Amino acid sequence: MDEYALLLRSKSDHSELKRLVHDLLNIDAGCPEVWVASAIYWDMRNDKERAATYVDKVVFCFHQLRNLYSLFLFLNGVVYVRALWWMRDIHWPTL
Repeated sequence: MDEYALLLRSKSDHSELKRLVHDLLNIDAGCPEVWVASAIYWDMRNDKERAATYVDKVVFCFHQLRNLYSLFLFLNGVVYVRALWWMRDIHWPTL
């Protein structure tokens, strides 16, 4: 939806972009794509400060997701290594 918001901005379709942002906020106000569309809308209305607040939300959210993804990869690696140790103990017991 954020790409569609950019398309509407390039066409200068203020009313359709406003409707899109309103609908997206009603569906899920916590979704980063909604914040991007909102930032595009407020930027189109020349309210740079309000647009910047939505951009800050997106940057913070993606930073948090990146940290969670890194944690997931770490935990996934730990589980993988434990599985290898378990298989080693089953197939190659110490003599």
